[in-house]
Amino acid sequence: MKTEAVNDSSGRVIDNNSERYALEDSFTNREEIPSEGYNRLVHAVRYGKHFLLKGLKPQYADNELCLSLLRKEFEIMVQLNHPNIVRVYSIEDVSDIGLCIVMEYVEGYRLDEWLVQRKPSLALRKRVLTQLLDAMGHWHSLQVVHRDLKPSNILVTRNGDNVRVIDFGLSDTDHYAVFKEPAYTLSYASPEQLQGGPLDCRSDIYSFGRILQRVVPHRYGKIAKRCCRHDRDSRYHSAEAVAKALKRRNWAGVPIALAVAVVLYLIYMMAFDFTSKPFSYALGDGQELRVQIVDSEAHVVGYDTIAGDLVLPEKIKHGLFRYPLREIDDRAFFQCQAMTRVSFPSTLRRIGDEAFSGCTNLGDTMLLTEGLEYIGDHVFDNCEHISACRVESRRLHVKKEPDKYGRFGNTVSMKDIIVANTVDTLCEYLFQWAYWGVKDIWIEEGLTHLGECSLAELYNLERIHFPSTMRKIDPSCFYGCGIHRLVIPDQIEEIDNFGIGVLFNCRYVEFGLGLKYLGSGNLYGYGNLDTIRFRSPQPPKVTATTFSFVKERPNPLVLVPAEALERYKADTNFAKLNIKGY
Repeated sequence: MKTEAVNDSSGRVIDNNSERYALEDSFTNREEIPSEGYNRLVHAVRYGKHFLLKGLKPQYADNELCLSLLRKEFEIMVQLNHPNIVRVYSIEDVSDIGLCIVMEYVEGYRLDEWLVQRKPSLALRKRVLTQLLDAMGHWHSLQVVHRDLKPSNILVTRNGDNVRVIDFGLSDTDHYAVFKEPAYTLSYASPEQLQGGPLDCRSDIYSFGRILQRVVPHRYGKIAKRCCRHDRDSRYHSAEAVAKALKRRNWAGVPIALAVAVVLYLIYMMAFDFTSKPFSYALGDGQELRVQIVDSEAHVVGYDTIAGDLVLPEKIKHGLFRYPLREIDDRAFFQCQAMTRVSFPSTLRRIGDEAFSGCTNLGDTMLLTEGLEYIGDHVFDNCEHISACRVESRRLHVKKEPDKYGRFGNTVSMKDIIVANTVDTLCEYLFQWAYWGVKDIWIEEGLTHLGECSLAELYNLERIHFPSTMRKIDPSCFYGCGIHRLVIPDQIEEIDNFGIGVLFNCRYVEFGLGLKYLGSGNLYGYGNLDTIRFRSPQPPKVTATTFSFVKERPNPLVLVPAEALERYKADTNFAKLNIKGY
C-alpha cells in the first residue's frame, strides 16, 4: 500500500442531517522533543488531544531514502492494532515540519527508567513482560520484525503501568525488501543481526531474552537462556511459546478423583448445548461485561463498567469451562461514553444492530477482524473519533436490505478505509452512507471485486488506490462519491452499471488501456465534468445510456488516441460526443 501526504484545510464545517461538526485540523502548542538520528519528534495538540508528530529533521527533509523509510514505518504501523503498541492515526503534511506520522502521545517512562523510579513489584514486572509478549505476538502474526527491541523503545504508562511499544522505524517485513539495511542496538541484537543475515521473529525473541534478564534478574534463567541461544533454531519459535513457558505450572499433584470428575463433567457438557442466564464477567482491569452463554458460545449482551480501552477476550470462563466469544448483541455498548478503543478477538463472528452506536469517544483504527461474518445496521453510528477502518474479513455480510443510514453514519473523523490483502471481495453496502469523513481508500493486493454500493456516497473522497488484482468495478460501487479526479488503471476491464455514476464533483475521468466494457449510467450526473480521456486503442463497449450529461452544462471534451479517432467516431454511442484525438 502506497500513501500520499494529506494536507487538510483547517476550520472545515460539515453539515449532515441538521447537525454541524467543526473540525479544527491544525496542530497547536508544539514542543520539540530532543531526538537522535534523522527523525524529528514534536509534541502537539489537536482537537484538544495530545499527539506525537514524527517527521524528518530539516537536513533530511528532501532525502528520498529517509522519506521512504518514514512512509514504510507508517504503512507497517497502521496495520498494528493492539493496546500495547503505540497507536498511529495518519501520515500528514504538517506546516513548518513537513511529512509526519501522527501518533498517540504516551505519558510514561522508558522501561529502564521505570525499573529504577517505580521499583515495581515482581507481579507488576511479570505483567509488563506478559503485555510485551502479547504485543510481539501481534506484530509477528503480521510478518513484522521490530529489529530494535530494547528498553528505550518500550514505554510504561504513568497511569496504570501499561506497556506501549514504540519506534518501528527500523522494523521490517517481507513486503519491503527494497528498504532492508543493517539495524540494531548492540546489547540487544541477535547474532544473525550482527552478522547481517536474514531475520525473523526469533531475532525479536533474542532481544526479549535480554530484556527478561534486565527486568527480572536471577529469575526465569532457563527461559532467558533459551531465548538468547546463538542458534536461532534452538530458541523459542514464537512469542506465544515464551508466554506459555512463563505461565507453566506443575499440575502433577492434582488429585485423581478431581481429575476424573472434571473429565466426566466435560463429557456431559460436550453432549448438550448449554445456555446460561446473563452474568457479570470481570476482565481483570476493573472493567465488567454482561455475558450470556448461548448454545455453548459466549455473547456480550451489555456492560456494567467500561473505562478507556476495551480488549475483548477470545474466550469467556464460566464455571469450569471456557466458551469462545462469538457475538456482540444488539445495543450491547449503545452510547457508552467511557470507551476509547475496542479490540475484537479472532473468535468473533457477529456484531448486532447499534452495538457501538453513540460511543462518541470511541476512536483510533477500527479493525474488522478476519473471522467476522456479519455486522448489523447503525453499528458505529456517531462514533465521531474513529480515524480509520481496516477490513480483514473475507466472509463479511450485512442485511440484504440495509437501513438508509448504513453502519458508519456520522463517523466524520474516519479519513481512511483500508481493505486488507485477506479480502478478495468487499462486502456489499458496507460503507455506503458513511458520507463526510472518508478521504482515502487503500485496497491492498489480492482483492478482485468490490461489492455493490460497498463504497458509495463518500462525499469527501479524494483518492482511491486500486490493486493490480482487480479487474472489475461492480455496480454502484463508487456511486455518488465526491472525488474530483478519477484515473482508472489499465488492469480494470469492466465497469458495471453506475459503478462510477453521479461523481458530482468530478472534473476529469481517465480510463486505462484495458477497459472493454462501460455499463449504463457511469457518466451520468456529473455536474462539473470537463474532460474524459480514453487510452484504449479500441473503443470499449458502451450502452445507449452510458453517457448522460447534465443538460445545463456544455458536454465535456472526450479525448481518444489520435490513431483510434476514426474507430471511436464509427461507434454510434461515441459519435454524438465531443471527441478529439490526442
